[in-house]
Amino acid sequence: MTPKLRSVPQTTTPGVLSQSVILLLLSQVLSGMLITTQFAFFPIFIEERLGYTAAIISICVALGRAMGMAASLVGGSLVNQLGHKWSFVLGTGAFVFGSVLFLFDTPWLVLLFWGLAAAGLSIRTPAGQSYTIQMTGAQRLGFVSALYTLSVTVGGALGNPGAGVLLDRGGYRAFALGMLAISLLTTGGMAAFLPTPTSEASSRSAAQAKSSHHYGNLIRRPAVAVLGLIRFLPTAYYGMSVIIIPLLINRLSGSKTTVALYLTVSQVVATGVQLLAGWAADRYGHQRPSMTAFGTLILSAAGLAAFSTHLWGLFVFGALGLGAAWSLAALLPCQVSDAVPDEDHGRVLGFLNLAWNAGMIVGSLMGGALVEIATGLPFLVTALMNAPAILLLIILSRLQHATAEAKSSAAKAKEAI
Repeated sequence: MTPKLRSVPQTTTPGVLSQSVILLLLSQVLSGMLITTQFAFFPIFIEERLGYTAAIISICVALGRAMGMAASLVGGSLVNQLGHKWSFVLGTGAFVFGSVLFLFDTPWLVLLFWGLAAAGLSIRTPAGQSYTIQMTGAQRLGFVSALYTLSVTVGGALGNPGAGVLLDRGGYRAFALGMLAISLLTTGGMAAFLPTPTSEASSRSAAQAKSSHHYGNLIRRPAVAVLGLIRFLPTAYYGMSVIIIPLLINRLSGSKTTVALYLTVSQVVATGVQLLAGWAADRYGHQRPSMTAFGTLILSAAGLAAFSTHLWGLFVFGALGLGAAWSLAALLPCQVSDAVPDEDHGRVLGFLNLAWNAGMIVGSLMGGALVEIATGLPFLVTALMNAPAILLLIILSRLQHATAEAKSSAAKAKEAI
């Protein structure tokens, strides 16, 4: 079992989720309806309404991610200043921009709203992850983290079929108004009903006391640098696949409903895989499920490279690859919890979200350029990129063991004085 470096009051009892965690998961389901549909149909929207090619679409997506990267630089620090809950609510509120952009045909306005939505997601992500860590006992962190991330996929599975039908029958205006209503409901509900973690005051004061430790200091820590690479590599695949696969399916089928069906199938697969990954992390430690997820992602990317011109290949290997990518996201809080002190969680998760945005930019730009050469090429390249990840996981495990032993020795020496 991977050693634990943190000790927080357990807010869940074995087999029973607390009311606060249930509210958190419900907000994630509603957010999932927004995240998966907005981000999946945005490339199709600008292809059809603005007439852009795949390469230009990738650049547009990357510009939004660049704004997300800028927001990532302050996202972790915002957690320390505003607290976990209100940073979480603030980031979620940006889904409003991702909803209303579908009402406009003006390129600069569409890109501005897309960038604001991406920036909000970059604030929301580290805030939500650190909020989950604070609200969950260490013994159940793997399982609750899996529930946290798969709630987004459940939301996508629930929302995608309706989104596809709405787009085919009512167009982008009806889609935008529906997403706007869910955005306002989710943000207002989180502000009103999500509790503030009881340990927030102490963790915020400790983080503010170390405010002179900037991101440069964090990156120089070997464990944090390795975590950044582990976050970046699968995200490069994910950032490419969420653009290229829906575009390819739309071109092959000519139906938004078929795109929505793929999104639903992939979200259902990801739901089961994430639950399994969270259970395995609590039982065996996070290294085994992380290695399994990376192996699955590499094989899925290779399958897509071979069968990218077939609908069944896009469905089967695309769903497996998405499930593997989401499983790795579910395991991230466990990795951070083991490698990073509590007071640094916000800033480290902010840095990892910076790595996530960098991966999304690289993946989207690379995918848009390579798919014009051969439809299977971007999948082949990302499969090769992720091959070294297994070695990175081994290095991370050794670094975590060394850090745990050092902290244990320091604690014993302090007690002996």
